[in-house]
This record gives sequence, C-alpha cells and structure tokens, in this order.
Amino acid sequence: MASRRLTTLYDQLNAQLNTGTGTELADAYLNQAVVDVLRTNRLTGEILLRLPRYAIDQSTAVLGLTWHDQQLAIAFNPQQLTAIEPDQLLALLSHEALHVIWRHPFRYANRADQANVKVACDIAVNQYLDQVPAGTATLGSLRRLLHRNVPAHQDSAFYLKLIEKAHLKLQPTTDKHGQLLNRHLDERQGSRPRPAKALPQLESHLGWHGESSGVNRTWRLGQLQNLLKAAWRETPQHDRGLLPGNIRQALEKPRQRPMMKWSRQLRLDLGSVARGYQDSWGRFNRRQPMRMDLPGRMTKYVMELDIFVDNSGSMPNDKISQLLSTINALGQQFQVQATVYPFDAKVQEQGIQQLQPGRRVDYRRVGGGGTSFQAIFDYLHQHHVDKNGHLVIIMTDGWGEKQLNAYGYRNVVWLLTTSRDQLSVISPPGRIIEIKEDS
Repeated sequence: MASRRLTTLYDQLNAQLNTGTGTELADAYLNQAVVDVLRTNRLTGEILLRLPRYAIDQSTAVLGLTWHDQQLAIAFNPQQLTAIEPDQLLALLSHEALHVIWRHPFRYANRADQANVKVACDIAVNQYLDQVPAGTATLGSLRRLLHRNVPAHQDSAFYLKLIEKAHLKLQPTTDKHGQLLNRHLDERQGSRPRPAKALPQLESHLGWHGESSGVNRTWRLGQLQNLLKAAWRETPQHDRGLLPGNIRQALEKPRQRPMMKWSRQLRLDLGSVARGYQDSWGRFNRRQPMRMDLPGRMTKYVMELDIFVDNSGSMPNDKISQLLSTINALGQQFQVQATVYPFDAKVQEQGIQQLQPGRRVDYRRVGGGGTSFQAIFDYLHQHHVDKNGHLVIIMTDGWGEKQLNAYGYRNVVWLLTTSRDQLSVISPPGRIIEIKEDS
C-alpha cells in the first residue's frame, strides 16, 4: 500500500505537470515509490535502488527497463507518471524488479518477436505479485486464450514456447477485461485487432531490444549479475526466507558441475526399473517365430520415481532449495515423471508435488521436525506402491534412526548431502550416492 508521503507527492506532481514542469518532482516521486517497495519487499527494493533512472519525455509508456551505456536502467516519462495511481506504480516497479531477477532484458535482447516475448515474460513475473499492473498479461488470460489449463510458476521460456506452438501473434497489452489480443486470429478472420485504448500503456519493453553481442553482451551480463549479487547480499536472511522458492533459486543456484558426477551414477538406476513389455520389430515373436509380420517383445524400462526430500530441522533452507533445484535438473536431464514428497518425522502429504517434463517443482519448505526414514517406507507400504515398477530416491543429510523395516523395497537410491558414513541406517536398502558440493 502506498505511503502518505507517496500520495502527497502524487498530488503535487499532478498539479505541477499541469503547468508544464515537474521533472525533479517526478524523480522524487519515483524515489519515494522505491522506498515504499523497500519497506514491503526488501529484495525487490534493493534491486530498484541499484537501477539508474532516466527521464525520457518522448516515451509513450509510463516506464520500462532499458539498456543505457550497457547497464540496465529504468526509463520513465514524467508526463505519464500521473496516468496511474500510486498503488499501481508500486506494482509496476515490483513487476520490473522481477524481470531483472530472471534476467529477461538480457535473455531476450536479440529476439525479433518482442510482442510475444513481452506477454510470456509478463505472465511469468505477474504470478508473484499480489497486485498485477493493469494492461499486462496474466496466466489467466493465456489460459482463456488457449482454452487449456496452462501450468503455473513456469519460466518465461515455457510460456513463450506455448505461444509459438499455437502460432499466436499477440499484442503486448490486454483489453479492459484483461484479455490477450491475438493479431493472427483477428487478421485471419478479416477484422482488425480490437484496440486496447481503455488502459494507458504502463510498461514498455522496447529498451530490451538491440545489439547485444560480443563484448557488449558480456559486459551487460556482468553488470546485471553484479547488481543481483549486491541486492541479494543486502537482503537479510529473514527476508530471504519469506520469498517464493523460485525467486530464491534464481539468485542462489547451486553449482552444476558436482551434479554431473553423481548424475552419471544415477542414470544406471533410472534405466534399470522394469515395468511390463513393449513391442519390438527388432526381435522375433517367440510364440510364432515364422511370422515376420508380428513383432517380438522386450522389457519396457520406465522412470517412475518417488522422490522423498528431507525437510527436517537439521536441513537448512538453502540446502532444501539446492535439493529441489537438483530435482528440477533431473527432470530436465532425464525427462522423467516423478512424485516429490517432503518428509521429516512423517511424510507431509500437503506438500506433495508432481514433476513432469516442462513442469518444475516449487521451492517451499514443509515440516521441520525430526527425521524418520521409517515414515517413508511405511508410506510406500500403506499406499501399495509397486516394489518393482518404481524407483525410490531419498534426498537427505542422512541423520535419522539406525534400524528400519523396508518392507521388501530394494529399488532405493539414497542421495546424501553428506558423506556415506553419515547415513545413520545400518544396512540400508539400495545404494548410496553422495551429492556433496565437493564430490
């Protein structure tokens, strides 16, 4: 909510702009808006503090991110600032900061289809805002346009791919009802696109596009990374813990090089779970070997995973975030389908998530009590999970009980964040793989 100071500056700016002045007051108005954001969301405010601001009178939008001397900045039009209320300005600034967190202006600088890029990026960031800037695309508007249940909390590249597959050519703004406007369909039906003049243009992505190759691109990335590192460093640990997990993961990605070592070991397990048979024209039919028109059969190996993530009190938040990031990396690398369960002294059913190709698991902590590995096997047994068709992966620091009843489950992989001698279970079923950072 806007502060009284911001509201007062808004009223003063309205009065001065009517006289043709007010550029200095407009800058003061933006300064106070950044302070208001800083009070409610420390990380977002820290990012905005580090973005230079430039007044551009000829801009048709209120503000937008732009590259200025190879550094990301906020360009604003003083004459347009009063087109929106103070609360909308706070939402718009937070919206811009989220674009920075996911490096959208850098990632999409060389894309020609900037209208579709704007829609995809806006959909990705707006899901993390309590108040969405008017005229920007939302997940709901994309679902209505595609007539399907598009997954939430995906990367902008995922939404952009959906738009491209549907052969859409979207306008970068929505109509007064929040509907996405599809130029391709309107033109094909012999009518002009519906205008979106009911809303002022709040944001422009025009400053993203442009030459960003070679030395310039490297310089831009370095500047952007330094800005994010500084903002993250100044965000207190308590405030970090309140952030959505996907935002934390975007700023504290674990190193991927250690993962590659143990992932090669895990690949053997992922390809060893047999589940039924599939036709093969490379084999004779055993029952009728003379019938060349009949296929043979071969064992079908599938990757049906049950992944249990330790959420006990001994696991810090950043370690859980790293484990969940590892799960998403598994999904991308092996194209697996999995069910992800948080556990501590019990399996926390309210936190169960599905990992599928193109869909990531969310970053959140559930639980925080003691550790019970027995709870995992009790859960598998009680829910009659197939012992042969599933691979059970337990991601943990290893600190729990010594004895357990595995109920005959042997397709088990223990992924330890510590060394294998730290696993408390004596004679654990399955195999142990270390995923320590120094492994």
